Amino acid sequence: MTQRLPPHRRILAAAIVLLVVVLGGGVILVSGLGPAPAGIASTESPPPTIPASSAPPASVSAMPSASWSPSPSPAPEFHEDLSGIATTAELAHRYPIAVMIDDSPAARQQAGLSVASIVWQAPAEGGIPRYMAIFQSGTPPRIGPIRSARLYFVRWAAEWNAVYLHAGGPPPLLAFLAGRKTPVLDANFRATFRLSFRAKPHNMYTDGERIRRWAERNKQATSDRLAYDPTKAGSLQPFSDAAPEADRGPGGGTIGVTYQGEKVSYRYDRASNTWLRSVDGREQRDALATANRGNGTIGTGPRIAPTTVVVMVVPIRRSTAIEGPALGRLEADSLGTNTAWVFADGRVTKGSWRKRTPTDRTQFLDAAGREIVFPRGQIFIQVVPKASTSTFSVEVTR
Repeated sequence: MTQRLPPHRRILAAAIVLLVVVLGGGVILVSGLGPAPAGIASTESPPPTIPASSAPPASVSAMPSASWSPSPSPAPEFHEDLSGIATTAELAHRYPIAVMIDDSPAARQQAGLSVASIVWQAPAEGGIPRYMAIFQSGTPPRIGPIRSARLYFVRWAAEWNAVYLHAGGPPPLLAFLAGRKTPVLDANFRATFRLSFRAKPHNMYTDGERIRRWAERNKQATSDRLAYDPTKAGSLQPFSDAAPEADRGPGGGTIGVTYQGEKVSYRYDRASNTWLRSVDGREQRDALATANRGNGTIGTGPRIAPTTVVVMVVPIRRSTAIEGPALGRLEADSLGTNTAWVFADGRVTKGSWRKRTPTDRTQFLDAAGREIVFPRGQIFIQVVPKASTSTFSVEVTR
């Protein structure tokens, strides 16, 4: 026959059991002491066990009181100002550096383009376009070949008061860049070197660390001296995460842009949500720091594959105002507004671009006048003339 303890002894026994559980460092629910709180399932009363991940106590007296520790919060994610890509807090707001890059057939394939945040391509003299690559978080092992400045590229670099690396340019423009009213941090021929295995003038290069060291030492181009406020609404291009693959446009879509001296094409890769770039029918890859001899030799680095491609119409014409050796250089109406197409997430949005002053950021607007949100990733901007010595065609095929 089982004897029941008097009520006061039952209460004492329960208190002893609870004390042993607490001192043992375990966290359990004990049945028989009343209902469990709402939302917590009560358990049966088998002997308590210590989870495998808990360290076994050396002795009851040595264990601390039972406590609960929350799971560590995920590390905050930082995004680069210019392209929206995920990066570190140190790199997210680095001072932008713009580099003029040669695109003549002898210069291909170039180094550093895969690491750039934004790449502009626009016509220059002789029907040969050239690039301006802007670097923020990326530090490529080699950048180039470096070529001369043009005013319309300067205005795009001025949006960030960027360090502007180039190899010469029209004399009036060089005087302007060296003057007190320049909207960029001029770096004419600075921090450069020549490669012996490439022919001049297609052999002048720099690298990410070299030009950044020079810029920080000589131009105080550091993250605490940005010309823009990354926390101010509207100061940066708006970005969002990429659309889920199921919501993207079909794979295989193409873009074609024809300049007088070359044809650029893109093919949309749905899985990576990028546009695979080719020049004159040859896939474009980064030459990096290899002994790439140019003349179209395919690079061994990453495929050039921006996340967003913009095609913007900018009237370009021969200069009649510049005198001397610069007479006949091209000028572009890079201020104002005109038509633009934005290719992102496998789809195209037709709208317009707008830039009011040399230091204003170029904005891309939809048909309703709202700024288009880009998916995070590298941006390639193809500038095509409305009427000039160059011809162009833009083609989108699904």
